[in-house]
Amino acid sequence: MSSERKFKKGDLREDGYRFSAYYKRAGKICERWASPEAWKREKARNTEWQRKFQKENPERVRQYSKKWREANQERAKSVDARYRGSHPEKVKSRSRSWRERNPDKQKEATRSWKKQNLSYYKEATRIRNAAKRLDPRVQAMRAERNAIRQARKHASYIALGKDSRRVVFAVYAAMRRITRCIGIQWSVDHIVPLSKGGDHAPWNLQLMPYSINCTKNTKEDFDHAYNVHANHAAIMNCYRKKRAERSSL
Repeated sequence: MSSERKFKKGDLREDGYRFSAYYKRAGKICERWASPEAWKREKARNTEWQRKFQKENPERVRQYSKKWREANQERAKSVDARYRGSHPEKVKSRSRSWRERNPDKQKEATRSWKKQNLSYYKEATRIRNAAKRLDPRVQAMRAERNAIRQARKHASYIALGKDSRRVVFAVYAAMRRITRCIGIQWSVDHIVPLSKGGDHAPWNLQLMPYSINCTKNTKEDFDHAYNVHANHAAIMNCYRKKRAERSSL
């Protein structure tokens, strides 16, 4: 028994018992402690009661939560951050479903956030765009889209299946990787030029250095193998230089 209230609900005692509540007996304030088993039962009972109350009184719970958040903003932020860290998948799922249900509210929230954080938004956009420009996958996608535009311009575009589109993208990605590895600009060439009715398809693509591709231009009877062999020494010198630079880092 004690006349002071010095414990909070859930406080642990040396013998493993947890503080449950204060109660009055004969005009005195007494303490109720629960064993580990009793504490688990009490916690489960309270959780069940809370769920039932929230289900039956959603409006009251919403109003109480709003008032509490307005009165305890810093604590609410820390609680939210802790919950997001513990349940990332739940938070993502709820956010996604809310955005799908409320597209107009989502647009308005995004617009207001951009206005309030304009300098941060501009800087983040600049960094993101710079990273995209350096990403080989993005560079390959842009090069492929440019080739598709050229094919449509010359009326030589054909609709490809999913597998064929993947092969085309892999060719452009390989071109970017080779360029990055050996330090010489390579390009994807159309064996039969698009301007002469060639298809933008896997069977009409080949890789070659950019300088040779410029020499080829729209020629169909171009000896690709001879020109690569003629430039082999320059290509290997650039490759060795690039490799030495990487090994010295």
